[in-house]
Amino acid sequence: MRRNGWRRAGIGLAAVLAVCVGGATAWGAHHEGKGDHRHGKKHHGKHFEKRDANGDGAISKDEWMAAADARFAKMDADGDGSISQDEWKGAHEAMRKRMKDHHGGGH
Repeated sequence: MRRNGWRRAGIGLAAVLAVCVGGATAWGAHHEGKGDHRHGKKHHGKHFEKRDANGDGAISKDEWMAAADARFAKMDADGDGSISQDEWKGAHEAMRKRMKDHHGGGH
């Protein structure tokens, strides 16, 4: 891989990690009583089932990484294998809109 290719891969990995860490942080705050608990166990069960691709009741590393890869691909609007600042901002705004719409204007 060219030197620039490694740099782009590193930036892409950093973006995926930021999304994962950000999601984990929000999930943790939600479960520490700081978030919106309107959806309860049913809501979280759907998220778990979506990631548990083979339905074995556990999320394997491969299943987790497949979900991360899908999120990355969704953010990489031009399909060039990296996420620009504009793509990052666009994905963040789209997520905020989905959350606002889903939660009835909250957040």
